[in-house]
Amino acid sequence: MPRETAHVSLVLRNVEVVCHLIEDGRYPDWAVVVAFYAALHAIETILSCDNPPTHGQSHVRRNGILLHEKRFEKILTHYRPLENASCVARYLEESSRSGQSTTFSQYMSPQRVLDQAVKNDLVQILKSAAGLLGKGKSSEAFRDALKRLRTLALPADTTDPEAARG
Repeated sequence: MPRETAHVSLVLRNVEVVCHLIEDGRYPDWAVVVAFYAALHAIETILSCDNPPTHGQSHVRRNGILLHEKRFEKILTHYRPLENASCVARYLEESSRSGQSTTFSQYMSPQRVLDQAVKNDLVQILKSAAGLLGKGKSSEAFRDALKRLRTLALPADTTDPEAARG
């Protein structure tokens, strides 16, 4: 089972990739996917600190933990929309609409990716995770990542990336 530090490292790496993708402006779909995995590893960081440590092992098991443990109530509120957007980006299907297909750009604009998925959902998940972890290196690392995410902006010339790709 991965240790706390391994999950924290993946959170930080994924946050940097999200920042790069947002600032590049061409791949908001991948920014959502990477933001989802940053959130997933933030949750795994918390689970790895349990005594004894636990591990989500699968999306189904992790979602069950999120649903049944009150401490994850706020995280779940922001995790679900991020997970759903990630599914649309990866599979062109929205899980909450029983497999309805859509293009990602129809589902979520680059500005909404930044404002909703990153600056709201991912930020709230990391903020909650830092609070659940208490004082320590992991929560400090998450707080530093939050500072970086809050400064993000789309490039001025951002257009619909799917239309530009043809």
